[in-house]
Amino acid sequence: MVGTASPPSTKDNHCACDINSNYEWNPTANNCRCQLNYIYSNGNCISCYSIPGVSVQSSAYGSCICNPSLQYMWEPTLKICICSDNLYSNLDGICTDCSDMVGAVTTFPKGRLGKCYCKTSSNFEWSSLQKTCVCKSKYFRKNHLCTSCSTLTVGLNSPISSANEICTCKASGYFEWSTNSFSCVCMSQYYYVSTTRSCKPCSLVLGNDPSVTTDGSYCTCQQGTWNNTLKMCVCPLG
Repeated sequence: MVGTASPPSTKDNHCACDINSNYEWNPTANNCRCQLNYIYSNGNCISCYSIPGVSVQSSAYGSCICNPSLQYMWEPTLKICICSDNLYSNLDGICTDCSDMVGAVTTFPKGRLGKCYCKTSSNFEWSSLQKTCVCKSKYFRKNHLCTSCSTLTVGLNSPISSANEICTCKASGYFEWSTNSFSCVCMSQYYYVSTTRSCKPCSLVLGNDPSVTTDGSYCTCQQGTWNNTLKMCVCPLG
């Protein structure tokens, strides 16, 4: 029997429970149960007060009472305190209204079990790690919308992939993601050639200044100026 003393023994004509592990005898069910303010989880009786959100003394066996002032409620199947319906638990563990979250549904029910329902039709999904609605794989976020990486035509990794709501660019082709243009651009000290859709190294450009960081669209010249049409450093007129 779960929770009996070791070695097994009897007391008052019933099995002796392991009180050191916070068990006691249940005369109704004729078995050992967790003591009041303890809950059975993963083979052990754990204190209700070790569960986030619990701050009120339990009044019944087999459950804990969550702090209602923080908008928590007890979830009997998971045996944890969760945020009340239509609220989610943010990264600080505070129950917050789903209404203020980008990508969450705006009609009831808005969420349950501490997470919000996301607009799957708009390519959002819930992230248990980030505690928010994020764009699905192969989508990037722009202006609070999820856009398919497949809409981009330059520098994408193959097969198409994404991470942290940005498209994965072809690093072997010297491309990287730009948070300004929401696209794959050439890395610093490379320039883009539209005819071949490739990045070329500025180190091969006569007169290039390697000490200057560029935005991947041009090279910096030690003397003269960059000519974006000719893709070279040219001397100033005169």
